[in-house]
Amino acid sequence: MAGILKVDQYQDFNGNNIMTSDGSGNLTLNNAALKNTPTWIAALGSNQTITANGTMTLVQCSTVLKDSDNAYTNTSGNYKFTCPSGQAGTYYVFGSGAIYGGGDDTMKNFFLQLYKNGSMYGHFNNYYQTTTIRYAATSHSIIMDLAEGDTVQLYIGADSTGTTAIYNQTYSTFFGGYKLIGV
Repeated sequence: MAGILKVDQYQDFNGNNIMTSDGSGNLTLNNAALKNTPTWIAALGSNQTITANGTMTLVQCSTVLKDSDNAYTNTSGNYKFTCPSGQAGTYYVFGSGAIYGGGDDTMKNFFLQLYKNGSMYGHFNNYYQTTTIRYAATSHSIIMDLAEGDTVQLYIGADSTGTTAIYNQTYSTFFGGYKLIGV
């Protein structure tokens, strides 16, 4: 036997809306526990020079595309997500980076690292044979537990013989994440 239940809102025992419908099939989840927030994503605003051969450089993702809880800082020297008060939990964090070498750079390694509280937490490395390349791109993602006040940042580095830049073309370098629900 099948049945149909027609309602425009679901409420908890205290009268708080959990979910509402506009009558056209569009649902709105009103309970924060049912949303993947906080969420943020920021992109590199312009090319950024890598500071030194083999040295990790904080990526200056200054163009904020989404920041549900105003927890991403996009100011000089920071460029980080800080876990807001009341939002401790498990997060999916990702970063993507592209580098561009001028002239005849010989590149052997390209590193992309996610940092938690100032220390490397996740590492991805592309290794190249001694090859002349001008462009490389990679991405990395990881699931991590964050406590209130924990910070997460994106770093990039390369072993290169020339001047290398973290490259920005149509948001090819970006950093973001979101809180997972049900974990």
